Amino acid sequence: MHQIVLVRYDEIALKKQPVRGRFEKILIQNISQLLTGTKSKIRRKRGRILIETPRSEEVAKRATRVPGVASTSPASQTSASLEKIQDLAVDVVENLLRGEGTFAVRARRTGSHDFTSQDVSEEVGSKILERIPSLSVDLDNPDQELFVEVRGDKAYIFTEKLGGVGGLPVGAQEDSVAIFQGDQASFTAILLMLKRGSLVHPLFLNPKSGEEDSLKNQVIDTANQLTNFHSDLKLKIAPFNHITSKISRETPKKLMGIINWRTALRFAERIASKLGAKAIITGGESVQNSSWTLSDLRMIEEAVEIPVLRPLIGFENGEIGGIINRMGGFDFPESSNPVYPEVISQNLGEIKIKKIREIEESLSIDTLLKQALQNVETHTLG
Repeated sequence: MHQIVLVRYDEIALKKQPVRGRFEKILIQNISQLLTGTKSKIRRKRGRILIETPRSEEVAKRATRVPGVASTSPASQTSASLEKIQDLAVDVVENLLRGEGTFAVRARRTGSHDFTSQDVSEEVGSKILERIPSLSVDLDNPDQELFVEVRGDKAYIFTEKLGGVGGLPVGAQEDSVAIFQGDQASFTAILLMLKRGSLVHPLFLNPKSGEEDSLKNQVIDTANQLTNFHSDLKLKIAPFNHITSKISRETPKKLMGIINWRTALRFAERIASKLGAKAIITGGESVQNSSWTLSDLRMIEEAVEIPVLRPLIGFENGEIGGIINRMGGFDFPESSNPVYPEVISQNLGEIKIKKIREIEESLSIDTLLKQALQNVETHTLG
């Protein structure tokens, strides 16, 4: 059998040309990058991307994690004639389905043919029953399903549809920078932004001194798992110990969290400027600091000019775990203890932004950020 993987997309299909064509090309490029080292050939057919490969099961599963892919199916290919479709369908059933219970044939067709989708379903079903009489047909609630897609001069036969990430392909939107502390929440926030088509640059603000690499190594290990979704990702690591230590020593306790977060966003904005990114992504802090108010967010975000996006702001911890599980599940160290400055909300409304800026100026925040910027490390993930 000629093995192939059918790749479906949904949101891209809603776009008009030439945007749709451009997004399809980006998606093909992203799939190709993720499959580097795997024998495969990718081509586009309207409404589908086809991957020719001898490892169709493996490739179909890997492709589901590419943002923009709605679903995949490892399939067998033949010519678009009823006789060829019937013969291949029987072979597929004998190899992949149980020879007992109920089944249904689901057919769809695109292009000009001398038969209808209903003809395909009926003729294929009859041929299967003739060859395997222990099976019976149940169109409403079958134990097993056989799918037939006829597209132009080819037909594709398969038994499963693997759910994908969906959304838009990475590169369809502008880049962003994400504050990433190695925890599940900030990891999930990055995944959701990748799904919206933004190439995300993770940024780890390392609160430990240079000699303490355990947290840094843990963050790198966690970030490496992001390449299951997009292969071309780089993690930025900035030394932040000297900054957080000075803020801790010289700032009133109730303002410490606000100034820490303003400083983090200002640094992320400088990284974004260097990379041409247009937004900052945050995630984990909204889970850890669940008592934050809109006034807190406004005071923190006043420090920067570019948008600050919070993909997880409406989710609880359990819901975030559910997103991770639906996307395949990942490993997060049990010892993970992300460092997010606590924001003390009480009476913050009485604090004037002028006071915050005066404290930041006394701390020489700009000088501290310049020092950190000169010592940023870049790790290619994967």
